[in-house]
Amino acid sequence: MNWKVKFDEKYRVVVLVYNGSNSAKDLFESSISAIEITNKKKVYKVLVESQNIITNLNRADIFKLPYELYNKWGMNKSIRIALLKPKDIEAQ
Repeated sequence: MNWKVKFDEKYRVVVLVYNGSNSAKDLFESSISAIEITNKKKVYKVLVESQNIITNLNRADIFKLPYELYNKWGMNKSIRIALLKPKDIEAQ
């Protein structure tokens, strides 16, 4: 597991940090964890720090993620996500 999710009390934001190699399963599990915290804390901001992520997701996994987020895992559609893009352009 090369990711962690935490809640920043000061800024009332959920922070999801990726480091190193992450599979599609890792992305799904980390997303579920982040959604659980947003629902529990009733916050609508998520910061995804993905500068150091390494992944080789296929397009099917990428297109599946929004469906899973909103329909299956119950992510609030009011949530705003800030994404710090990977340093390695090939990691996208």
